[in-house]
Amino acid sequence: TLDELPDLDYSLLDLEAYSKNHRQIYPDFPDNPMSVMTHEGCAKRESSGPCSFCSIKARLYFRDPKKFWQEVSRGVQQYGFNMVKDWGDSLTGNKDYLSRLIQKRPKELENLEFSVYNSLADINQDTIDLLRKLNVRMLFAAVESANDDILRSMNKRVTKEEMRRAIRLMADNSIPLFTSYVLGERGETEVTLEETLKFAKEIREIADVRVSNGSPMVPLPGSPNFTRLVSRYPELKNQDLFNLRELKELWVKAFCPGLPNYEIL
Repeated sequence: TLDELPDLDYSLLDLEAYSKNHRQIYPDFPDNPMSVMTHEGCAKRESSGPCSFCSIKARLYFRDPKKFWQEVSRGVQQYGFNMVKDWGDSLTGNKDYLSRLIQKRPKELENLEFSVYNSLADINQDTIDLLRKLNVRMLFAAVESANDDILRSMNKRVTKEEMRRAIRLMADNSIPLFTSYVLGERGETEVTLEETLKFAKEIREIADVRVSNGSPMVPLPGSPNFTRLVSRYPELKNQDLFNLRELKELWVKAFCPGLPNYEIL
């Protein structure tokens, strides 16, 4: 488990290169962030299955808050880290753990700022209050699509309107966002792509969106969508090395007949 691993030796890295890149993208954020994980696995995946494009198999495991804060404290003291970036799948999936994490935080770290991943389905005022107590300055929000049929196909367990409400709540509480989109799920069409683009523009008007990224859907081995692709192209079973571009093109050909070509993604 994460708690059984030794601390990372950051002296092996050119930390200034990371700080320089961070300052360019987030000029008003603390410039020396520390990468950590409060947990492995995904609460949503445990309760209702993975998203269609997810290939992660890690079981859900939340770290001992005391050991987590010890690691952060050593990072602050030894390397001068002034912000924490949590790369766990979704810290908002366990409000009880989030509350205990805040309760166990050492007094000298009370002003340390965080960025975390979340599931928009988890966001309500109680969650926002906890995130603000943790000094969260950035929420990574996986929007993925603005079409409810596409979201159901992805097994996202959230609707467009629920995402809109969650994002408004984040905006009302002045929490900046990093939004992401996955393009080309089963049934994607030019109309659904335009719907997502329109929603992305709407979100930009509603909230403080610092960064957005979009990616064509990648049917990664181990994901439900890869299993679907193999059902159409059984010869993939015999391959050990995959060209991701070719996989994505095969996917669009098999499952997105409403798109004129792969390039549109």
